[in-house]
Amino acid sequence: MGRRPLLYAVTEGFSGEGFFRKVAEALEGGVDILQYRDLGKHGRHAEIARRLRAICSDFGVPLAIDDEPWVARQAGADMLHLGIRSLTNTVSLWWSEGEARDCSGIRQGSDMLAFPGHDSRPVLCRHMPSLEEARAVVGNLPIGTSVYCSPVFAVEAQAHGYAYVSVGTPYMSVTKRIATVCSMQNLSEAVRAVRIPVYAVGGVNLKNAAEILETGVSGLVSVSAIFSANDVRGTVRKFIEVLEGFTVDRDPFPVGLVR
Repeated sequence: MGRRPLLYAVTEGFSGEGFFRKVAEALEGGVDILQYRDLGKHGRHAEIARRLRAICSDFGVPLAIDDEPWVARQAGADMLHLGIRSLTNTVSLWWSEGEARDCSGIRQGSDMLAFPGHDSRPVLCRHMPSLEEARAVVGNLPIGTSVYCSPVFAVEAQAHGYAYVSVGTPYMSVTKRIATVCSMQNLSEAVRAVRIPVYAVGGVNLKNAAEILETGVSGLVSVSAIFSANDVRGTVRKFIEVLEGFTVDRDPFPVGLVR
């Protein structure tokens, strides 16, 4: 019997008490997984994550932490998400006007490095822990990863023991401006290539959700479509209505997640 795909909400950066209010509204609306992602250098990541852990527990919703295994451990999070560098074991690259910037000199715990972009704004790089580094900190906690426009990477992620893979971006994204846009065929191929859940990430909104779900993905990952909405709770409920029109052929939750 098929299950409906899930809604995986990723936070925007911490912005004060209103941040927690929006999270609570998203959970009330029916979000299935919440990921705390915060590029801010305010030094409060662990504190915020612990508070999110308490809020998520009230709603029975798993909490994931982005790229910070120590924060995940301190907060008692349910899982960890790592960027594509953890899979490829290559240098971190951010793109500016078609030119790759080498960020391999970043040390764990160091500040971000900045390179001038084509529009005079900095192109930022940050350390992303490898799978081995993360596993040494979080133990058997489920770890997911992101891949861009490559079913081959999805297969490799499964072989390395990742609990899920987010593939994108199906549409241009506010939070991933440098990512390559993927075709629906790429998403379908990634779904067919692996047994672990495959989520679509990047530019996901209510207008294109149904088209993306036709590919068979196990869930939709959304940031701004949820947390920038005037009515966060109502927007999530509309997403759930769309999701309920589809079923998937596998457990949509990350492999090994305790629920």
